Amino acid sequence: QARYTCNGVLFATDEFEQNMRALVDCMLGRIIFRDGKWRVFAGSWQTPSFTVQKSDWIEGGLAIRFEQGRSHRFNRMRCWYVDPVRDWQRVEAMPRINATYKAADGNETIDAETEQLMCTSEYEAQRKAEFLLRQSRNQIIVSGRLPPRFQNIALWDTGTIVFDHLGWASK
Repeated sequence: QARYTCNGVLFATDEFEQNMRALVDCMLGRIIFRDGKWRVFAGSWQTPSFTVQKSDWIEGGLAIRFEQGRSHRFNRMRCWYVDPVRDWQRVEAMPRINATYKAADGNETIDAETEQLMCTSEYEAQRKAEFLLRQSRNQIIVSGRLPPRFQNIALWDTGTIVFDHLGWASK
């Protein structure tokens, strides 16, 4: 089964941003405006193009945050899609629940919702919901200053970080 499909209609009379958001949501991607161009990034694996070692960071500016707070994490994901069997009505896919995440959250259900209205398959909607659920637990932020040889790194470029003392071989 196809991982990312776009099964819908875009109207030229709709706002550009609205149409682009619909397309990007189909692939669980991101869109940015960089260097005078719109760039679309699919929500799939990107081959890393650079590596940053712990020794590369300029002194005094390195910060690592492991938690972004409750507002950025959840343990149950609800997803709506359009079902052709039900006369193209908006329906909810079976919610994706992670018992390990729920236990870590004190057994409290924390919901999040997504609309996948260009998705026509419950299985695809569930797969996307599972991806978003797992992504909510990826909350490590590394920030700091790097030397000039890293100046060509741009937003949404993919790289790896090596910090031996944290056990990161190619995070």
